[in-house]
Formats: sequence, C-alpha cells, structure tokens
Amino acid sequence: MSPPHLSAQDSLVLDVGDWEPFTSSRDGNSQVLEELFEEIFALYGIGVEYVCHPWVRSLTNGEDGISDGSFPLIRTPERDLYTISSGESILVEPNVFFHRTDMDFDWEDFSDLRGYRIGATIGYAYMDPLREYGIDLDYVPEEILNFKKLMAGRIDLYPASLHVGIFLINLLSREGETVPLTWHPRTLYEQDYYLLFSRK
Repeated sequence: MSPPHLSAQDSLVLDVGDWEPFTSSRDGNSQVLEELFEEIFALYGIGVEYVCHPWVRSLTNGEDGISDGSFPLIRTPERDLYTISSGESILVEPNVFFHRTDMDFDWEDFSDLRGYRIGATIGYAYMDPLREYGIDLDYVPEEILNFKKLMAGRIDLYPASLHVGIFLINLLSREGETVPLTWHPRTLYEQDYYLLFSRK
C-alpha cells in the first residue's frame, strides 16, 4: 500500500483521533492501527509521524493538505472529493447500540428506534444512516461524552463501534465511575474503515 507520489526516505504526517483500542494519544497500549502502519510504511522506507486531533479537525487538516492523511475513517462521496482511499478497508467493525443496564431495550428495525433519545458525535459519518431515516440525534463533540450522558440518563441509546465502546466503558470504570452500561447484541451495521490520503 505505497502512498501515491512518495519514494524511499520520505515521511508522512498522519492525523488520528482518540479511538481506542485502534488509535490513541492517551493510552500507549491502544494504538493497534498506528503500530501496524508504522511497520507497513517502514517496509517502503517511509517514516510516519502521528498527530492527534478531534476527528473533525483531522478531516479538515487532510482536506487542506496540512497532514498527509488520516485513519481509520469512513469513505463518503464528499470525502472522496479531497482524499484518496487505501483501496481495501483497513478495519471492519460492528456498530451496536449501547444503553443502560436498567433499560429494557430491544429493536428489530429503524422504526423501533423512534421515541428514544439517541446520542451522536459530531463528525462521525456512521451516524448518517440514522439521520437519513429521520431519527433525531443529540450531538456532542466527543464520543466519551455520549457514554457519560448514557450513564446520567440524559440519552437512552448511543450507536458506537463495539470495541471502542467497551474500551470507553472500561476507561470510565478505571476512573472510578459506576458504569451501568451494556450493549444490544444486534449489529446496527458492520462498518468499513479506510486510510484516506490527502489529494494535496
């Protein structure tokens, strides 16, 4: 997966966000994809420098050519205008609904979700199908805030990557929070994630 227009001895600046266990600025044991790409690019003689920002800024940095790319990201028609995809996905991750353990929740299709207060994170493209179906979403800038809102009963549901959600629940537990959260076993959808290079 040699990036376009790069040769040996070049280096890349890649923007990532905190999305443990795959990328992280706060947990050195939760950088699975960062370590993988360091090894892959090293095979081509290419160094990698990671910078960490909120996802919206990471996308903007790639669009403006401030960084060379970002991952793991969802491909969208809008993003395809200013990025070049890695081609094949680098990660396939199930998205599920997280909710409080004291809430009796079940669902079969999107019509079952009406009436619930559903959290969302700004800049996360996997929220789009819910919005397009006409479901109202309550947006916040950081994913961990949605888990705190779930705990406080300020939202009923939050759709998230299964492994990222489990990590955040465990993180909050380590910080001394009581975390009465679980997830529904039905997969909302499996999401493909990519490394997106800036066209600039």
